[in-house]
Amino acid sequence: MLVEQYPKEKLQEILENDWHPYPTATERDGWDSLPDGIRQAYIARGEQSLSFAWPSLTATSFLDHVRTGTRTRYQAERNQRRNALANLLLFSMSQQKKYRW
Repeated sequence: MLVEQYPKEKLQEILENDWHPYPTATERDGWDSLPDGIRQAYIARGEQSLSFAWPSLTATSFLDHVRTGTRTRYQAERNQRRNALANLLLFSMSQQKKYRW
């Protein structure tokens, strides 16, 4: 059982560490150790996102969600922006250049 594998003391130790799912911008070793295939995929997606035309999140599309309960239009625009931002972030971090943060 999970309770046996992770007693309270072990969970406390795990949670007190400075754990984060991805290396920070200054932890270059983590980014530099990416497999080439993954790095190239991040770079390709990031290069495509450089020319992304950022759609505005209008009050009209938000109110459409509020009035009708249909989130499709607003979420589609929001998700396009979110995905482009994620692509650009991973593109930037996977570059093997030294950045000053």
